[in-house]
Amino acid sequence: MADAIPTADGDALRRPSSLTADPDRLTAALQAGGDHAKATLEKIATGKGNTVADKVAAAVILAARFDDRSGVESVTQDEATDGEVLGLEWAPELEDTARGALGEHLIVSLLTWASSPSPLQPPVAAAEAAARLAVDDDGAIYRKVSQRATQLSGRQDLDADRRRQLTDLTDALDRADRAAQERRHPDHSPEAEPQEWSSRDEDALANLLEGNTEPRPAQAPAQFEDPRWGESSDNDQEPPGPGPHRAYDPRALLDGPMSEAQRADEKNVLRNWGITALVLVAVLILVGLLI
Repeated sequence: MADAIPTADGDALRRPSSLTADPDRLTAALQAGGDHAKATLEKIATGKGNTVADKVAAAVILAARFDDRSGVESVTQDEATDGEVLGLEWAPELEDTARGALGEHLIVSLLTWASSPSPLQPPVAAAEAAARLAVDDDGAIYRKVSQRATQLSGRQDLDADRRRQLTDLTDALDRADRAAQERRHPDHSPEAEPQEWSSRDEDALANLLEGNTEPRPAQAPAQFEDPRWGESSDNDQEPPGPGPHRAYDPRALLDGPMSEAQRADEKNVLRNWGITALVLVAVLILVGLLI
């Protein structure tokens, strides 16, 4: 463990790995450490004789609480995949920092195992840690590793223990995949609660069904049985085609016969464009002669 530290720091800070899951205990320990709390954690993160779990925990706490990222940026692959580190629980306030410190190492661990011609011990603990931290895998890695585990589980020479470990791995990878998806798209997660129906929504619906004075839509939504729209008669049926013209469809502006005024306007527009074209041609010819 760390060298002797001032008594005021509190004994709890000597084992930061025991504080990562409990934000209240962490806050109390930091308060007990007072001005020496940061120095105590720095000694544990960089000093010799401390467990890997305590070193990583101290580094994460330093980054999250004291904005000192020197420790988390120096976490190695071996440290991140240490058994005790993989078993750590992280309070919500530490999750982002822990994810940044360990996430890439966890992904590398999973890929290394899956790419081995003869994989050894399935990295169940790494997959479980990735699931707890919702480590992003770019939407593909967990599934690829799971496919590799499923492929291996089909071998006839596997013993029962290894087959069970592979099953545990695929289960953990499935949880990690779902956690990563929920973190990337929180509004689409299964746990996302639908928005409550408010009185404003009730009023809007009442206005739509009772007091709407807007022009009638070209076609009622399918299976919508509003009596104002009712059944259309045979004379109202649109001819076969891609669908009725909408009010916002510019093609609808060209349908139907034009009035005399519209024809006159169109002739004026065409005449003006013709005159403009002749003037441009004359200018070009004159410029050519001058050159």
